[in-house]
Amino acid sequence: MITALYSDQLIAENAPMDRRLAALILSRGNRIGYIASAPEPQRAFFDEKRQYYARYGLSLDLFVDLDALAGGEEIGRLFACNAIHLTGGHTGDFLRRLRQSGMLEKLRAWALDDGILVGTSAGAILMTPTIAADALFEGGSPDAVRDGAALDL
Repeated sequence: MITALYSDQLIAENAPMDRRLAALILSRGNRIGYIASAPEPQRAFFDEKRQYYARYGLSLDLFVDLDALAGGEEIGRLFACNAIHLTGGHTGDFLRRLRQSGMLEKLRAWALDDGILVGTSAGAILMTPTIAADALFEGGSPDAVRDGAALDL
């Protein structure tokens, strides 16, 4: 399992990690799947990440909307990618969508089976045992979070 947790990828200080991550992905291929944290009809965040990854010779070409999963074929294409990117957004809503779509356990199993999982902001928090830390960003207490079990990677 390889996980890359970012607060934000688009800062110069991350360049060494960006290069290392790109090398790891390229050692397996160049395809990255993208799981949106919420509906993204304009795909602005997706397009931004596509440009980011292209700078490193990587292809972000598969967009997955958890609210509109097309079934087994789309899921198969996602898990055939060389890495999967979990985007930022509202952590609690993202976790709910992952659960409702049945993808939480599938992602966990894929990552534990030597998958490369990249998370930015909410996507990174989802890779931890619980999303309780997210409460800090909203002025709350992590102890108050109930039912926050996440990917636990």
